[in-house]
Amino acid sequence: MQALGRDFKGGVASSKSGQFACGARILAMKIVVRAAFAAASLLPSAAFALTDPITTGPVSVTLQNVATVNTGTYGTPQDIAAAPNDPSNLFVSTRNGDILDLKNGVLQSTPYLNMAAAGVNIYTGGEGGLLGLAFSPSFSGGSGHFYTVEAEPFSTTGPAADFSSPEMFPTTSVNPNNQLVLREWTAASGTVDASSRVMMRIDHPESNHQGGSLRFGPDGNLYMGLGDGGGGNDFNGSASSTTDGHNNAIGNGQDTTVPFGKILRINPNPAAGSQFLTSANGQYSIPKNNPFVTGGATGSLKEIYAYGLRNPYRIAFDSATGKLLAADVGQGNREEVDVIANGGNYGWPFREGTRDNSGDAQRTTPTGFASTDPIGEYTHADGIAIIGGMVYHGTQNPALDGDYLFGDLGSSKGRLFYMSANGGLIQEFNYSAGSAPVPGSLYGVSTDNAGEAYYFFSNGSILSTVPEPGGGALLLGGILPILARRRNFERQTL
Repeated sequence: MQALGRDFKGGVASSKSGQFACGARILAMKIVVRAAFAAASLLPSAAFALTDPITTGPVSVTLQNVATVNTGTYGTPQDIAAAPNDPSNLFVSTRNGDILDLKNGVLQSTPYLNMAAAGVNIYTGGEGGLLGLAFSPSFSGGSGHFYTVEAEPFSTTGPAADFSSPEMFPTTSVNPNNQLVLREWTAASGTVDASSRVMMRIDHPESNHQGGSLRFGPDGNLYMGLGDGGGGNDFNGSASSTTDGHNNAIGNGQDTTVPFGKILRINPNPAAGSQFLTSANGQYSIPKNNPFVTGGATGSLKEIYAYGLRNPYRIAFDSATGKLLAADVGQGNREEVDVIANGGNYGWPFREGTRDNSGDAQRTTPTGFASTDPIGEYTHADGIAIIGGMVYHGTQNPALDGDYLFGDLGSSKGRLFYMSANGGLIQEFNYSAGSAPVPGSLYGVSTDNAGEAYYFFSNGSILSTVPEPGGGALLLGGILPILARRRNFERQTL
């Protein structure tokens, strides 16, 4: 995997009283920090979004290795997803096109799905592979639908895309690098049908910035994050190139007639009901309250939910609030966490986080241009590419409840961070004695149905955390009331 943002081509155990005292001190320290940043919310958002430098915070975690994917066979882990109401299984999508079943903490020897055996050819160049995985909210008892997005090879004689760039095939003779394909799969009693339904096919200009994160929202719709098309600074070669698949004047991130640099929202059911429109290809429905169902520039895509993103490599919903967060990989200076709203514009390529990026993007910022600032941001003194992310609501580490857990890819070993899901200070974890080390570059952070976090890395390792002192029996008696007061405080002030 390339660096997602660097574009190298251009870019003994204590007594219970001691346990509680320790946990309470950690929580008290966090509350003080949160209060300071809540007060800062009276200032412009940029005043508290940037953390420079990121320092170690008060929360300690103990990492343990859960499983290791054989990268020689399957490639690196790319995503982890849980099926609804299933406490036993987690599913791991891998670069080469397999989905592995992590059952009760043990990787099963037979893949849950092998895409090659199902007749799907995976493009594994650049940042390709099987990128995203999501189970339908109605999936139950091993039966139902699940969804994948993968990069597949492009061919002029292959299936036609639903979306492309006007600078590329079929409008011109310039070929895209690959295709991004969204598929629906069907399982019955734990067995996957080898056939699949193609819902959407996108011609992708470059080998990087595919994005490909898939998650269902609390509204039952499917959200997909897509990168800006690749290259660097939303072009390849120069902003004036007519063959790179990028909008010359405003970049793909701002061009609402293309899907690149966007988060799309659709419903997999082509006949979802009166509050939806059927897609042009008849394979899915579009919520009528998507921002460009009416209005916007001529030709704006009705599937768009939010735009102005560079590479929203991981998106996640907060299971408690329904809030959608995205870790958007930066260019050469800033990495950012965004709260994604319907119709939101997050500034790329004119803004990189809160930084003016118009000069690097070789474009003039339009008069009156406005965008939404990130809720968290750090510089490249602390990393090279942000990797999200999930909002923690587990029981093993109660001091983290309501925090967004994420990290940075790192050049050889990643870094693991946390921050309030309401925004503010980014902090790095302390690691307890006996914790497994961070084993390589961070590739993602996901969650099981119990709200616990799983971190996966370039060497195939999947790590989770063990309960910290004071995290178990004391939870109901002492910590939850403090957390409840903290959350109420944040809601009122942020």
